[in-house]
This record gives sequence, structure tokens and C-alpha cells, in this order.
Amino acid sequence: LGGSGAKLVVPGTLLNGGQLTGSGTVQGDLTNGATVAPSPSPATINVTGNYTQSSAGALSAQVTSTGADKLAGSAVGETGEEHPH
Repeated sequence: LGGSGAKLVVPGTLLNGGQLTGSGTVQGDLTNGATVAPSPSPATINVTGNYTQSSAGALSAQVTSTGADKLAGSAVGETGEEHPH
């Protein structure tokens, strides 16, 4: 993503390798199988759809004296191995 107000418009994105960095808005669903890192700190990445964190993915956020990185979305979920009860 780019500078202030940057938007990535997609019906559904699977991030599988690499990084999504910067600040702005992902319009649609985002499944993270890589690294999502709001930057430069403090920064915010907004997801207008669902954000799903896979077991292969990572969210990298920093806390500084001027604020903290944020991932904001309408729904956040996690995928991974299911464990029987």
C-alpha cells in the first residue's frame, strides 16, 4: 500500500508469500499466509472485509513512543489445524 488514503481494491486476496506493508485500505477480504506489517510506525492497515490469519502468516506491529501500528477490520479470524474435542 502507499501513502495516506491508499487503497487496494480486490474481491478477495490471498497473501501467500512476501509482505503487505504500508498504510491504507484493502477493500475486500484478506487471507494472510505471509507477513502483514503496517509501516512506517505508527501506521494502520484497514480491511473492509474479513481478515483471516493463517498458521503460515504473521502480523508484524510495532509500538513506539508516538503510537502503535494497527490492523483494523470488520471481522478477524484464524485458520489452522482443527483439534477434535
